[in-house]
Amino acid sequence: MKNVPSRPRPRSLPVVVLTAIISVFTAVGRPFRWGRLPTYQQIAVGIGAGIVVIGLAVLLMGVRWDSSIPTSGPRRAAADGTPTAKPGTGTRTPTASEISPSTDGSTPPPVLGAPTGGAPTPSAPGGSGRAGSGGRAEPLRARFSKVAGSESLTRYRATVTVTNPGQVAASSWTVAITLPRETLTLSDVEGATVSRNGATWTVVPAASVGTVAAGGSVSVSFQVNGAAVFDATPTACTINGQACTGLG
Repeated sequence: MKNVPSRPRPRSLPVVVLTAIISVFTAVGRPFRWGRLPTYQQIAVGIGAGIVVIGLAVLLMGVRWDSSIPTSGPRRAAADGTPTAKPGTGTRTPTASEISPSTDGSTPPPVLGAPTGGAPTPSAPGGSGRAGSGGRAEPLRARFSKVAGSESLTRYRATVTVTNPGQVAASSWTVAITLPRETLTLSDVEGATVSRNGATWTVVPAASVGTVAAGGSVSVSFQVNGAAVFDATPTACTINGQACTGLG
């Protein structure tokens, strides 16, 4: 029976690195022993050898440190049978102690991986959410009337009553009054301010009567000055472009 020659055992990486360091020291030391190199070259060679030795030592330490870190892989099931998370899922299955209610009456811990946001709050029916926004708006109405007993040869007093027939409050309204002659003027205005353009007068309400409540009404009054002995009744009256009543 033939003897099978034994194969040499492979050397480990630390042994290889140490052997290389010893070989570097031996190779570098020969020129120093023989005296073939000048002093400055010996210093340079010594520094280079030191750098090489330090690099090899760091490499050896890094290899030993890396070998001490366990490799990654699927985890085994826990001893109590609780499954663990699969690699790459980013979440972990909670254990029984994490999802069971607390025995001391405190709030139980949240379930890991569950969404933290609450359920969306349903919006109110109707869409806008404004109180009373579902009411119906209608155009404002106005009525011109002379104050009884105020007429004379040179003046009379009149009132314009604005009514809101809608179901929501209304604002931003103006009244336009056209007198039969430019010699007629308005004065002693109450609840509004007036401006003139020829025979047409624009009545802008004051803040106190600028908003008309749903189903409500407001009034402004003024005095018409001039030759009232002749016909001085307005020839036209409008509110926001809609004709007033009471002129017929």
